Amino acid sequence: MPPATQPPAQPAPVVAPETPAPPVEAPAAPAEPAPGSAAEPAPAPEVARRAPFMALLLPLESPDFRNAADAFLRGVEAAALQQPATLPIEIHATDASPERILETYTSVLQQGAAVVIGPMTRNGVSAIATSGLVMVPTLTLNQPEGDQPLPPGLYAFGLSVEDEARVLARRAYQAGVRRIGLIGTPAPLSRRTRAAFLDTWQQLGGQAVAMLDADPQGDLAALRAGLSELTLDAVFLAAPYREARLIRPYLPAQTPVYATSQIHVLPSDTLGMVDLNGVRFIDMPWLLSDEHPSVAVYPRPADLSGGVLRFYALGVDAYRIAAQLAQGRRQFELEGLTGDLSIRPDGTVERRPRLAVFQDGAARLLE
Repeated sequence: MPPATQPPAQPAPVVAPETPAPPVEAPAAPAEPAPGSAAEPAPAPEVARRAPFMALLLPLESPDFRNAADAFLRGVEAAALQQPATLPIEIHATDASPERILETYTSVLQQGAAVVIGPMTRNGVSAIATSGLVMVPTLTLNQPEGDQPLPPGLYAFGLSVEDEARVLARRAYQAGVRRIGLIGTPAPLSRRTRAAFLDTWQQLGGQAVAMLDADPQGDLAALRAGLSELTLDAVFLAAPYREARLIRPYLPAQTPVYATSQIHVLPSDTLGMVDLNGVRFIDMPWLLSDEHPSVAVYPRPADLSGGVLRFYALGVDAYRIAAQLAQGRRQFELEGLTGDLSIRPDGTVERRPRLAVFQDGAARLLE
């Protein structure tokens, strides 16, 4: 469902914030006045509130997250040119520490932020989710740690491959798959992705026939022997591109294989992707259907490549969601660069990527 139309407006400037006002602190207890004096305690300090604005909390001061945050910011700027905001946009740079993130979040609320985008790190999201401070719509760019519920006003959005695994489980079940084998590597992310798929799969009523670890540095012949004795409708492969290329030849040749976007690298490696022919995976429209009108309207920066391009698309979609939240909308759907988007009752932004398949060393859209 396309977003509601808005009257023409000038693009809101993306600006660095003014020097933030100091946080509100409880005033110290006044000294006892001298006998006979008329002294009164000084009033508590106040924070000057400004006109409402959209605040971006991004880890631009973190060496580990700076490139992703910069690409995200460029996506926000591209989206703001296409859909001008009714609020000015301010950038508030942080590092990756939850303490600094929470301090900055508190400051922008005191200054009058009407909607907040960020933070990007999982521990930063957790700090805000448990702070009791959420009082304006806040669109985080990750999920909080653990299974803690989101407080009212907090909306979680991101590029979680665990969420992609849940989407794939539903897609495979809708396609008629009932007996599946789950293959993963010893890596923590692989285990989390496989567990997410399994959880949704069992809720749907599907049967997990086998759950096997495949170490690309070990004996993969044993994996092939074990799978050959099973009757499977499909295999879910929880592995990134490099490991998946090594594992794929040891999976049953005629059995459908499903995978997350981890298996799709950029720029494309045609020779390597031949090894993955037949594998079905999901990924964002931004990387699969660049000629679609809803995608082609946004410029594709030539200096961004690889996984950083995903954060540019995330920036575009995050801005569009935040613009809806700033106008008081809580139930809507968007055809985004990262997938079809909607908000679930628990505050999580559901992202439904597109289904594709590797054919002749290239990714081909199936939808």
